Amino acid sequence: MEISALSDAGIVKEIGNRIKNYRISLNITQEKLSSLSMVSVSTIVRLERGEDVSFLKLIKILEALNLSDNLEALIPDVTVQPIHVVDVRKRATSSRYKQRKNTNWKWGDEL
Repeated sequence: MEISALSDAGIVKEIGNRIKNYRISLNITQEKLSSLSMVSVSTIVRLERGEDVSFLKLIKILEALNLSDNLEALIPDVTVQPIHVVDVRKRATSSRYKQRKNTNWKWGDEL
């Protein structure tokens, strides 16, 4: 399902549903998740129903499910852009070009 096509309430409901399905796929009960995340069972129930919970509690639940690394995709760090990480070359140069570069070549000279 495309989240961007949903309303705000629909997004909250979809996130809750995905967390529920992920929890179940790991075979973790709500009680166990509560213990792992230090969040009450009633908060987990509300989240899975698509009701509003605090952002801090959502983060604790994601951490307990080992999903907190996915938060990086939520709001990317704009100070680290791929162009800054990779040394981008404009074009390839041959060793022959490097040798010619150091000579005193003039128009009309043969190579």
